[in-house]
Amino acid sequence: IWTFLTAMALSSAAFAADVELIVNGDFSAGQAPWWTAGATATVSAGALTADVPGSAANPWEAILGQSGIPLSSGASYTLRFDAWASAPASVKAVVQLAVDPYTAYFTTDVALTTSPQSFSYTFTSGASDPAAAVQFLLGANGAYQASFDNVSLTRPGTSAPPARIGELLRNGTFSSGDAAPWWATSSATLAVANGRLEATVTSGGSNPWDAIVGQNDIPVFAGASYTLTLKAWA
Repeated sequence: IWTFLTAMALSSAAFAADVELIVNGDFSAGQAPWWTAGATATVSAGALTADVPGSAANPWEAILGQSGIPLSSGASYTLRFDAWASAPASVKAVVQLAVDPYTAYFTTDVALTTSPQSFSYTFTSGASDPAAAVQFLLGANGAYQASFDNVSLTRPGTSAPPARIGELLRNGTFSSGDAAPWWATSSATLAVANGRLEATVTSGGSNPWDAIVGQNDIPVFAGASYTLTLKAWA
């Protein structure tokens, strides 16, 4: 299946709401598409907990991140998240270029305590990047656990949207080699092969919604026009 969802010919009123750029920020769909480097992660009760080893001597030696975040130069963004740790720890929240030289568009130190806290930061991007990364640098604190929930990166809606907004689905061509952030109900399993998604329905149930393949966090607006395109067979 190849799937595309494109927003076109929007009215100026259609973009009054903020636009969410993070996928699965509340971890209700598990870990994907969040990734870790130098740490391991588990998701429980709607929060992600990263186990950080004591061998991570520098902040960047243990990372929780999400890639593929589009940024526009001169646009304002707000990063929000809830976080806490098994022991007090100083971590960094970063929005940056995902490849060398890893230019930071925003970075700040965050002091975690053993009680959940809500954090909010607003910044203006100095560059356009179609696939930036949001990262939490967790190293240089010894061995501990850092937990996150309700991670959000938003940009304000514009009062004068262009005639064509662009692609809204992520990984609609499955060129990444995996299914994330697509998900399926327990009655189906997903696999990616040769640039296509294959859903094996193990229990069809008695209703159409008993077996679902889906993707969450798609921004839609009243009065906007959308085109859904897909190729599928069975």
